[in-house]
Amino acid sequence: MMPRHCLLLLALLLPTVPASADIYKYYDGDGNLVLSDAVPKENTEQVERVRTKSVMTIPALAPDKGRPLPPKVAPVAKPAQGQYAIVIQNPVAGETYLRTSDPVPVAVSVSPGLAAGHRLEMRLDGQGSGELTRIVPDQLDRGNHTLSVQVVDAAGRVLTSAEVAFHVQQRSMLGPNAPKPAAGKK
Repeated sequence: MMPRHCLLLLALLLPTVPASADIYKYYDGDGNLVLSDAVPKENTEQVERVRTKSVMTIPALAPDKGRPLPPKVAPVAKPAQGQYAIVIQNPVAGETYLRTSDPVPVAVSVSPGLAAGHRLEMRLDGQGSGELTRIVPDQLDRGNHTLSVQVVDAAGRVLTSAEVAFHVQQRSMLGPNAPKPAAGKK
């Protein structure tokens, strides 16, 4: 009797068979299903050829070299001498994150690059967070939250700031998607 893991291995290897090869299905002497690309030498009357569909393919798009790719975020106007422009790309403004969702990466861009002695300060709901690289929704209360980013000089003066508001939602255990009690228990 052929072990089931051999059948599983055979089933996993079938996609590697060339598309033009025939596939045959039959049962061996122990009653195990066998899929093969070769007809067995014995019991050929019980062999059935498996009809396969052709694989759908889509040709790749030719690159358009004459047109630049659109920017992922709105372009930022070049700031005046000594000023900075801050764009908070993530978390997305107005977006709602579930408390059960994965951590949300924080993505910020500053233009032009920071000068010597200048640094970024991030605050989540007004609290200093140092270098914030991600926001974990299940560590926040449900409701509205604000991420603010500031460029601060060596003397501690705020040169420029930007902020974004987002929401954290917690699904109710009483709602229509709440888990149902086990049968027989009330």
